[in-house]
Order: sequence, then C-alpha cells, then structure tokens
Amino acid sequence: MSTILLKDINQLSLAETLTDLIEREIKLTPAALARKLGIPTSKITRILNGDVTDPKASTLLQIANFFGITIEQLLGVEPIVREGAPQGLTATQALPIFELSHPEKMTKEWYRWVPNDIAGDYFTLALDTDLYEPTFPQNSLLIINRDVAPDDRSYILIKKTGNAHHSLIKKYVQEGDQSYLYPINPKLPVEIFDKKLHTIVGVILEVHQKLRTKK
Repeated sequence: MSTILLKDINQLSLAETLTDLIEREIKLTPAALARKLGIPTSKITRILNGDVTDPKASTLLQIANFFGITIEQLLGVEPIVREGAPQGLTATQALPIFELSHPEKMTKEWYRWVPNDIAGDYFTLALDTDLYEPTFPQNSLLIINRDVAPDDRSYILIKKTGNAHHSLIKKYVQEGDQSYLYPINPKLPVEIFDKKLHTIVGVILEVHQKLRTKK
C-alpha cells in the first residue's frame, strides 16, 4: 500500500486547498458543497476567490468534516494524504447521514461512499429501527438517490401528505397503468400509489451494513 500526496499542501493557501479538494470529488461543485453544508454559496465562492482567508472556525470545521480531514490540513498547515494502491486513488464522495426517526435533521456524521454511475443527488439514511428487517437490517445504511424515478419493484422512501416529519420504506410495484406501495412487513396492507397522498423522497440504490454502533 502506498501513500499518495494530493499536492504539497503545505505550500497552498486555504483557497487552493479547497479548490483541490472540490476538484477531486466526483460531481461536486462549490454550489453543491454549500448546499450539502447548509451554508450560502457565497461563503464557499469567497473562500475560493481568496476574498476570505480567515473564515469562522465553525465554517472551517464543517468543510473539514465533509472532506474527512482536519482543520490544520484544510488550512495547509499539515499535508493531506490518502492511502491507496499505486495506480491512484479511489474517488469517494461524502454523503450526509440522516436517521429514519428524524429524517429532517442531519446527523453530525458523513459517510464516505464510492459513487456508482447513476447521476443524481444522494444521501445516506441510517436505519435506527428493526421495523424493516430482514430486508433492511437495523443499523444498516441506505444509499438513496433523490433524482431517479423508481422502476418496478424498486424500494423507495416516501412521505405521506400531512405527515412531513415521518418517512416510510415501501416497495414500488407497477401493474399495468397502476402503481402500488407494498409494505416490507407482509402483514400490513398494500396501498395504491397516489401522487396527491404520497411523495417519493428517493430511491434506495444500495444497502451498507454497520456491524457495530457506538454505545
């Protein structure tokens, strides 16, 4: 295993370091980074333009956490290294993590994910319940794409009208011109999919299992 330097980070300014990090993330733009961090795009662009050289510590921490580095590495005080095969680096993307019980509130963690070839806006959902076992084990991480349309028998995350703070996992099934929502638990009823009653949050494309959680 070899150690590869992204660049001689010690010689880079904050603006150059951040530019280098953004360019190495797949499908990441300054606007997308700002959106994922929940901050104005102007904050990121001003740093990239060199207009701001000493942003707030909270902003630096958000950016550093997103890329999985320290503030010192972001500022260029310490070098950024990545360990990998001699051929190069495996590109990863940092995805925000939400919990099913609190789908509107992002956790303080980010998940480093190797992207697939399907475009779209992704996020990670942590299953903090056993309601969807055995298909989706408790503590597993679901990789969800907000932008793709569900195919027949896709697993999707939905919300019901009037209950925006509660999300459900369903199996999307098409029969002729009609679409249905099948529950994971076969004892529960099947529902007809109605755009007036149901909102598709995203399509579940991958399941990653956590073997241990913090206590």
